[in-house]
Amino acid sequence: QDDVCNGCGACVVGCPFGVIDRRPTPLPGAGGAFKCTFCYDRQAVGLTPACAKACPTESIQFGPLDELKERAAVRVHELRQSGFEDARLYDAADTSVRGVHAFFLLLGDPGAYGLPPRPEVPTVHLGPAWASALTTAVMAMLIAVVAFALW
Repeated sequence: QDDVCNGCGACVVGCPFGVIDRRPTPLPGAGGAFKCTFCYDRQAVGLTPACAKACPTESIQFGPLDELKERAAVRVHELRQSGFEDARLYDAADTSVRGVHAFFLLLGDPGAYGLPPRPEVPTVHLGPAWASALTTAVMAMLIAVVAFALW
């Protein structure tokens, strides 16, 4: 959202997929971060995103998620029957990311495609980080009290 983005880059760090990027030099009056919007302007008038329309192999598809997942599951089965045992769907629905409404049919490791093996939202680690910080603070206070008492 160019009208509200201040270009701080927090979204770039927070995105588990690395799809948000920063413009090298923000345009005057525009925010500094950007990502794909699935051609919202085209969808608003009943058209599919340009990438899905232009893809010559129909590798990029757009539509109801349940239909797409069903088609993809059939395709994975076909690929495995053809000898591609490492064919699989890469879907973040079973991770802390949840609800990205996109998935990929991959042959092999997600890392080969520039995808994280198991995407996680950075805030998943906040609980353990705060617990560690609290433990460290308590230990420092105890050491200070003991040192002061012995001094």
